[in-house]
Amino acid sequence: MGSAHRAPSINTNAPVTGQNGAGSWRLPQSRIIVQDMTTLRCTQKILRRLHLDPSMDDAVPTNRLGDWYANSFSIGRNQLVLCVSERTLLPVILPLRGFRTDLVHAVRWLLEGLGIASEIIASELAAMEGMPIGRTRNRAVLGSMNEMILSADLHLTDPDRIPDLRAVSFHLCTMICGQLKYDTPAEATLHLLGRGKAPKISELDDQE
Repeated sequence: MGSAHRAPSINTNAPVTGQNGAGSWRLPQSRIIVQDMTTLRCTQKILRRLHLDPSMDDAVPTNRLGDWYANSFSIGRNQLVLCVSERTLLPVILPLRGFRTDLVHAVRWLLEGLGIASEIIASELAAMEGMPIGRTRNRAVLGSMNEMILSADLHLTDPDRIPDLRAVSFHLCTMICGQLKYDTPAEATLHLLGRGKAPKISELDDQE
């Protein structure tokens, strides 16, 4: 029978050295990866209905689009939610059920339709993964959302059919907003994330 394997001995008195000097446990700066973060800020109506715990009221977003706001509304029998980015009011309308999962995919599709660079899209989507929940805190954003919901109601003409949420979201992208100094969410997003001119609705509708 062979001898038992002996674990190597460790000299606990040896100094710990590295790029940051003896005794340092810090990683080199080039090895540290900091991921942007954002919060999904829901109205009280959504918090109560979905039994969500707003645990991140004081968090500060580090991504470009800022926090995302969510407010629910109904069109006939359809329970929907409008989500907008705090900084550009970029809007996405989704079914209320499962919207937290669907939001990331919808934002990807919308940003790609606007022609945003892939690396910027990837950064924004990474910040949205597993978003913590917080309460709304920007009344101006909520006011703009109420105006968008009224506009969406007018464009969803048949309340008993599944609405075309993509088309309505695109329509809201071109809506002039006082909070944006009478710019549109599409233009504000392109100015912030880096492209010269917003496409027309017909161009967005051609995106797969």
